[in-house]
Amino acid sequence: MSLLPLSSPHFADPSGLWLIAIGGPSRTGKTTLINHLVSKYESAYQRPRSFTSREKRNGEGLGEYTFVSDQQIEHLYAKGELLNLDVAYGNKYGIDIAHLRYLCTQGIRPIKEIHPQNQEVLKDKLDEMISVLIVPRRGIATQRKNEGTRLEADVKYYQSLRVQGFDIVLHIDPDDAIDTAADWLHFAISAEIVARRLPVSTALLNRPGYEALASEFIDERRPTTRDFHRISQPFLRNAIEQCVRPGQQVLEIGAGRGWLRGAFTWPAVTYMAVDISFHMLSLSNQRDLQIVASADHLPFRPMIFDSVFCVLMDPFCHPKPLCEIRRVLKRTGRLIFTAPCEEWARRLRPEGRRHVTEFVKSDESRVAVASFTYSSAQLPELLRACGFEVLKMKQLSSRLLGDLSACSPAIRDVTGALEDAPILNAVIATPAVSEEF
Repeated sequence: MSLLPLSSPHFADPSGLWLIAIGGPSRTGKTTLINHLVSKYESAYQRPRSFTSREKRNGEGLGEYTFVSDQQIEHLYAKGELLNLDVAYGNKYGIDIAHLRYLCTQGIRPIKEIHPQNQEVLKDKLDEMISVLIVPRRGIATQRKNEGTRLEADVKYYQSLRVQGFDIVLHIDPDDAIDTAADWLHFAISAEIVARRLPVSTALLNRPGYEALASEFIDERRPTTRDFHRISQPFLRNAIEQCVRPGQQVLEIGAGRGWLRGAFTWPAVTYMAVDISFHMLSLSNQRDLQIVASADHLPFRPMIFDSVFCVLMDPFCHPKPLCEIRRVLKRTGRLIFTAPCEEWARRLRPEGRRHVTEFVKSDESRVAVASFTYSSAQLPELLRACGFEVLKMKQLSSRLLGDLSACSPAIRDVTGALEDAPILNAVIATPAVSEEF
């Protein structure tokens, strides 16, 4: 898998037009957030020049907006010089097409506040667009008082809005650190750019796939999974001993039927298990808090977990879940995971199916799920692009399994005469001090 897009700031043809559109109720920090992104990541983001018919606010310069009359902005739009002519709260807005095109050709990410009701119209005019929704966690009415009709309109509109229609949803509180919110949004945007290059949709494959597999997803029926579990036990045991302390909050993603929780001795922690499959969790014999959710959209506040564990992370080892994990991890938290090596998967999977694996059920039917594998060079690059620093990484080899004749054919036949073939990546990472890329 080529990871070239991770370091590439644009995802559309440079000759095309694209935009990051930030929407949300007024006074939820959209402008402050964009200003912080543009300031902190100045070579990555810039606001496209725009025209507006609203009055200039106190202290507002002439950088982003050119202030014109209703007639003037309508004339510019009629001449084809504006991408759009939007109306928000009685004022008209339009983006300068020439400047937007210039930013795109320079590889700069154009970013702009766009009301959600106007984003759909823009999608038809752009080659690509990333839609972002800012949601006040405490509710619109809590953060804004004495605004009368405008507040009522916002409450009615946003209560009926489907957040599933947005590429990125950022829940914020008034007391959230703007630097933290900006960092998460930066990495989430980068993840969305890369995710659009991926050949499969993980949730569309994984949810029905693991629902179908749940009743047979045990080591006795899955010898390759059994061997991966066996080879990873020393690494996971050491990680638990070194990284987990009593009283901490631990999250496991892709918990399945509870192998990780049951295979080791844990300190007294608050343990939460997330899986995309309800059937998987229902078959678990663990009694921790269990939550059915996609790794793409974790239902937790930012920075609440001390550690996140993922055993055999390949079904969701791609940018969107990694950015979500970074969001929910404390700044000193640890991401601890294992995932099959690309070197092993390449020998097993046919060309064109490198991101998919198949399980054969007892009735001989086949079930496909997503499986993203990386080499020892690719995986640190992916983690860095999603805001992590790798603290420890090792490749676990077939040598650790001993006599291969007792192993799964997927390991025995693929590794063959190679006595020390890498088959599993084992990683401990932490949220990186934010850096621009």
